[in-house]
Amino acid sequence: MEKVYVIGHKIPDTDSIASAISYAEYKNSFDGKRRYIPSRGGELNPETTFVLNYFNVPTPLLLQTVEPTVDDLALKEPFYARPDTPVYDVATLMEEKNIKNVPVVDENGKIVGVVTERGLARVYVRRTRVEPLHIHPVPIRSLARILQAEILYKPQKQELISGSIHIAVDALHVLLKKIVQGDAVIVGDDEPAQIALLENGAKLLIVVNKAPVSKRVLEIAKQKGATILRTSADAFGAAKLINLSLPVSLIMSKDFPVVSY
Repeated sequence: MEKVYVIGHKIPDTDSIASAISYAEYKNSFDGKRRYIPSRGGELNPETTFVLNYFNVPTPLLLQTVEPTVDDLALKEPFYARPDTPVYDVATLMEEKNIKNVPVVDENGKIVGVVTERGLARVYVRRTRVEPLHIHPVPIRSLARILQAEILYKPQKQELISGSIHIAVDALHVLLKKIVQGDAVIVGDDEPAQIALLENGAKLLIVVNKAPVSKRVLEIAKQKGATILRTSADAFGAAKLINLSLPVSLIMSKDFPVVSY
């Protein structure tokens, strides 16, 4: 049962003590969900002590402090992220829960960093290219979820994408010189380019603007062991979302205040 302390002046007189006792008794007479406890904020004077003894009334509880403790706080459900949580998911959490900071904790629950709304915005604005995925490969299904993309084809054993990300804006012969085995390419409605990219080692095609993908392209993807995703996002939007698919450990701040205890 919740306890409610009824208290008067810090230096109590007879009136404040009598009021605390009376009001606590009154509230207890009809509120069965809480227990009201008459209390005092300081030592009793001789007059009040005499009155309580005369009427055989218990001395109210002495409260040394009325400062709130952790138990008194109406704490909400804690929100946190793991180091491998995609940046996109943390940004979504901030938006949905209207919070400005998200702690990042390891498998033992120890805080290892914090993502702030300001830091997230700074990273988003400053990044002008698509980050390569060599160091931090991204799960293909996670990427598809963030891109809100259809998985048109995915080899059973291909779970991660770990190459560089290219956007098909250069002339095809220039782009093909940049592609190495395992790379991913953001491409539009261009069947010859899609085929050439697969033939030259691309392991992931992200087809933007819901562009059509022919049976021939899908067949070549199966032969080459490459994944094809299709999203309604445009090339710029897809590139930004790919950056947001990276783990939050890459952008979290490790310089944050702590409380010693």
